[in-house]
Amino acid sequence: MNYYKYYDFQNFVFNMFTYLDGRIGPIRSNGYKVFDTQRDVVALTRPFNSIEIYTQNFNDYINSFQIMDINLIKTIITEILAHELSHVNQKINYSIIGLYSENNLGFEDYIKFIESSNVDNSIRFLESHAQEIFRLFGFILNVPYLKTKREIAGLPNKFISKATCFEECWVQSMSLLFKDNSFKNAKNIYVTKNNGYKYIIKQNGLYNYEKTVANELDSLTAKLVTFNNIIETDDTLLINY
Repeated sequence: MNYYKYYDFQNFVFNMFTYLDGRIGPIRSNGYKVFDTQRDVVALTRPFNSIEIYTQNFNDYINSFQIMDINLIKTIITEILAHELSHVNQKINYSIIGLYSENNLGFEDYIKFIESSNVDNSIRFLESHAQEIFRLFGFILNVPYLKTKREIAGLPNKFISKATCFEECWVQSMSLLFKDNSFKNAKNIYVTKNNGYKYIIKQNGLYNYEKTVANELDSLTAKLVTFNNIIETDDTLLINY
């Protein structure tokens, strides 16, 4: 039996990701990053809408099915991407997740609440677009596999779209980087890295949703960074890190 690796399917991942991004929901991701490191997940979505894929876990997961059917393999990969892009469009309070430890019952309950609706939302999208996917990509989605995956997730909660509360979700995610809520009242927030590069996080009361800023914020949350070196004026936060 072949041992499949992420890099055997990297072109498929890119093309399928491009197809799904912006179709599962109106909010587009900030792209995906690939890591050749070990984690406890195959892929994840960060608070500011960037996605990470972990190749070692990806390889182990794909090969755990012990299959040769390329249609099923591509279905599994497609479901992984759809799942994360659905999270991009889902209202998730990452600041709440940050308050819970993984051993806390509240954490488990909230994750189950999010996941049950997200699995249902992403798989129903794929089922309804099976013909289009076949026409564009030339493989048949394994609908029984998708149905079983949805059933295992249990009865879904209502999927709440982030599109109706985008700034609210952004502010909740911003709170992961600050020890208090002072940033909410600041008219401007400028962050300068040690290399001198300056990021405009907020200006004239408006948050900057540009991709490079979002990816930088996601990198900071991944490292569990909280801002300490803050200079505060009447309406501006100047941050160095």
